[in-house]
Amino acid sequence: MKFKKRLLALITTLAVVLHFIGVTAIQAFAHEAMLDVNYDDCIGDIDDDGINEMWYFLENGSYCVHIGHETDTITYRFVDDPAAGYSWTPSGESSAVGDEIKAAYAASMQKWNNVYFYSYNTDGTITKNKLINIIEITQGDANITIYPATSDELEGNVALTSPIGSVLLIENDTITHIHAPTWRMDVNIDVFYEDSPTASLVGLSNMDINLIKSRTGAHEIGHVLGLMDIDYENICNAEESEWHHHELLMGYGTPVNQRSDNITYKDIAGVAITRGFHTESDHKWLYIGLDSNGKHKFICSICNGVNFADSLSGYTYNTYNACGGNHTLPSGNMMAVASYGTSDYYKCKYCRYVAPFDNIEAQNYSISPYSDDYHIYTNNVDGLNYVVKEAHSSPNGTCTVCGRTHSHSYTRYTYIDTSLHRATCSCGYTVTEAHYVRRADIIDNRYAKCVGCKRLLDLNQGHVSIIMGNNMLVSANGSYILSNGIVVLVDEDIQAYLDGTLIFYNANSDDNESR
Repeated sequence: MKFKKRLLALITTLAVVLHFIGVTAIQAFAHEAMLDVNYDDCIGDIDDDGINEMWYFLENGSYCVHIGHETDTITYRFVDDPAAGYSWTPSGESSAVGDEIKAAYAASMQKWNNVYFYSYNTDGTITKNKLINIIEITQGDANITIYPATSDELEGNVALTSPIGSVLLIENDTITHIHAPTWRMDVNIDVFYEDSPTASLVGLSNMDINLIKSRTGAHEIGHVLGLMDIDYENICNAEESEWHHHELLMGYGTPVNQRSDNITYKDIAGVAITRGFHTESDHKWLYIGLDSNGKHKFICSICNGVNFADSLSGYTYNTYNACGGNHTLPSGNMMAVASYGTSDYYKCKYCRYVAPFDNIEAQNYSISPYSDDYHIYTNNVDGLNYVVKEAHSSPNGTCTVCGRTHSHSYTRYTYIDTSLHRATCSCGYTVTEAHYVRRADIIDNRYAKCVGCKRLLDLNQGHVSIIMGNNMLVSANGSYILSNGIVVLVDEDIQAYLDGTLIFYNANSDDNESR
């Protein structure tokens, strides 16, 4: 936690940012999260559904630091810090304690794997957008490297998160986005287990430690996704004694044991902006009336963004507070806006009310195929009927959700190495396969371009002769497979190969054993 305390000191000016982290490029172009709206000031009473209640915000002249929205999977690694003398196993404890700390932190981060944001389409259906995937890797370069630390090093903070390495700046007149692909987290292991001297010293109860375990990883991922600590002075003009947003994952609030360890809709809506799932064209306007500045005031019922206009012309809107405070599902005032696990979040169409986490409703879906690319959920909870459209999940050609059979058609190829490329179907399924070339395209008995990934290949790579030997795998029409795995096809065999029906056999085998 305390991401802003560390980072804001570093980005007071753009010059400081450029000094702190390497910049690969500065670009000026449209960004999905650049909303041309303002935001009301924060108020102290979280239970007051008033005009001035603020959520997360982007505003002119500010910086939004987050992992790029083109990254759909965040990888992380736990690493000891021998240079600083720290290990995930606390001093005097068994390795099992360190494993428990890491497991609890990982489980907290991975709460974001269960989060979806709903965007509304003109045909009345809802598109279900997965915000992010978070997975652990044990070797190689990760997006997030997580180090153990102590209370002394972190000055009492539970965790600190910062971007590291090179970043990409995206500027326009609205906001500067800083896309950081790599991050560092330092986690205070002293507050993650019951017998810690620090836990005893500051009087952490088992309830406090369990909250820290459940909350901290998810909170820190919120920073990586672009969310700020909502209670700090730059957002709520709040000193520590005034922290009040205990209802938010990114809030602090007092007492400590009442802070949220759940991902609430306000947290989800903020990430939906930085991830580009709520854009300028997605606002649902509510008309509040004439403001003190003499302009008409509108507020988006999805993101809480505010807009001022000289006239009502050109706006489609509902009237703010038309719900009359009636926030039951059968009233028709509520709309599904996100899902978390197996439950949906509901929000009032006419004001800022969001059903509390404890009141989010279990989904009551019937599922049916819709097209080659999507299936639909029809939900009916307490009389509220709506349709959600979701892309098929078809790892083996059959959607694991709706059962629709899908024949993969590979349209995107990615070069891997001299023998292999990765083929991707429109459904998202990928397969690793050998390069394949047309025999007629071979140049100088050595070079040819792969039909799939279009990479120019050296067929003799690895000292492989393309002259057919006695043990060459061949087809009846004369296609063959090199010992480095590359497939050489005559034109008559290309379609059969793509269909998976082409048979190769050992040219020197008596029984023509096929493969």
